[in-house]
Amino acid sequence: MERIEQILTNCIKDIRSGKSTIDECLNRHASIRKNLEPLLKVALSIQDPNVIDLNTHDKQATRERLLQQIKTTKQKRSRSFTDIFSFGIPPQYVWARVLASVVTVVIVVSMLGGGTAYASQSSLPGEVLYPVKTGTEDVRLLFAGDSSAKTELNVEFAAKRLEELSKVANKNEKNTTLAVDGYRHNLNAVNQQLKSVSATPELFSLVDSVLNEIQSQISTCDSLVDVNPVYMKPVTEASALAVNSQVDTLKIMLRLDTLRATEVNINAMQNRLQRALNTSTTGKYQIMEQVLLQYQQLNQLGQQILQSAQATNDQVTPIEDLILQSQSSYLVTLQNLSQQAPQEYRNTIETCTQMTKQLQERARYGQRGQGNNSFGPGESPVESSSDSTQPQDGQTNTQPQEGTGNSGDTTPVPATSLPGPGGDSGSGSGNGTGTPGGTGSGEGGRGGMTPIPGNP
Repeated sequence: MERIEQILTNCIKDIRSGKSTIDECLNRHASIRKNLEPLLKVALSIQDPNVIDLNTHDKQATRERLLQQIKTTKQKRSRSFTDIFSFGIPPQYVWARVLASVVTVVIVVSMLGGGTAYASQSSLPGEVLYPVKTGTEDVRLLFAGDSSAKTELNVEFAAKRLEELSKVANKNEKNTTLAVDGYRHNLNAVNQQLKSVSATPELFSLVDSVLNEIQSQISTCDSLVDVNPVYMKPVTEASALAVNSQVDTLKIMLRLDTLRATEVNINAMQNRLQRALNTSTTGKYQIMEQVLLQYQQLNQLGQQILQSAQATNDQVTPIEDLILQSQSSYLVTLQNLSQQAPQEYRNTIETCTQMTKQLQERARYGQRGQGNNSFGPGESPVESSSDSTQPQDGQTNTQPQEGTGNSGDTTPVPATSLPGPGGDSGSGSGNGTGTPGGTGSGEGGRGGMTPIPGNP
């Protein structure tokens, strides 16, 4: 859909060239006539300034004086473009403030030939023209139309904040924080706008597109973390914000297509584990730990997705198959991490391992038709059923238990042999204490497994 600022520009050109009248332009755009008419009349009332022929030296000197004057009178409080050029109009008169801002833009662009507007687009947080840049974005959002268009714009602006972050990250901590705050603002806006979009086929396409873009931004954040050691905390925060946004957007996808949400979530978990392995290999263990915390977020979401699929029987078989395939590989990667990382990071790795096993067991027991599908977050199917280890008809319990236990305690998950992709199956047996419903423990052999493949 053509934006109102472009429509306004085209109408001004057509009217001044004699191709159209005001009424003809307004009739062509009847759907936005109410908003377009006052802007058009004010813009046409502005007379073209006299042509001033300045040489290159005079232009540069004038620009420097203008920037110096702006710098000396700049407010301490950060304000938007509309705040700056609203001429004291109260905030409740939104359209009057916007009208004043648009008129100001028309005048400034007419006088400076678009130079200032162009220069502001390359400005960075902390620079004098940066409020003009973000204010222009505010105006674009105001005239964007529906929530879908605003979502796409905010995703675009979020990418700009990361580009700005890459240029200021090692220079000034305050400006680095400003870029991260802007990134947070745009991602929050993306999530809010997505929630307000009606559940239509177009929403699925929009959410899928947003997820792809956020995954790209996560990769950008990873690169920024690697090359910006000076102000690591705010740069790392950008990565956490991107993953949070990915989780929020996946929850929206879950309502639209459970299988697609599973596929994207599994790829995201694999991406985080591969990132953790790469940083561990290069000795960046703090970054590894932060990435594993992001993996835990995605794993928790995976359990919610699986629980939803099992409760509604929505594409549950392919979802369980995908989870069982992926989690075995993830366990191998976590085992490699545990062997490489120093002792102080083992607890985080062990937590990831236990969560991975739990998700695997949820899928396995659901696939076998055992357990209770109504378990809550943090519970395994085994913990929700007192007789989940009893063999079904036609099945043989190959993991016998013997001993005594107190009735009412939780029965442990039987030790199992997990064949690794490309490796031979292992064998093992478990011995422990406990009757059905009692406590017990056991050990089992494990087959060889290949490391997790790279993220496709």
